[in-house]
Amino acid sequence: MADLLHKSLKSMSIEDEEEPLTLPDSLRFRVFDENSTSILGRLLNPDCQSMARMIEYMPTAWQVCGRVRGIALSRDRFQFVFEREEDLQTVLNDRPWSYNHWAMVLER
Repeated sequence: MADLLHKSLKSMSIEDEEEPLTLPDSLRFRVFDENSTSILGRLLNPDCQSMARMIEYMPTAWQVCGRVRGIALSRDRFQFVFEREEDLQTVLNDRPWSYNHWAMVLER
């Protein structure tokens, strides 16, 4: 099997023998770009921290209203997608953050 693999590799060429491969404009490839300005987070005491209220409140605390979108991923995990890299960096630089007197974890 190793000999067959070696022969196959030797027969490969980077010359213009074949048409170039064009990747489709698929959502699968765009998702990385869309999430490049996002943070993931976790509420450390979800019994005392309402996810919906936190997602509504934090853009105000961060002073980025209208430039960020919050998404509840589970009972204690969330994502915020920012429109601007500068806003995301400001939020991360001003850590730690808390909501309803309990800490929350934020990570890019």
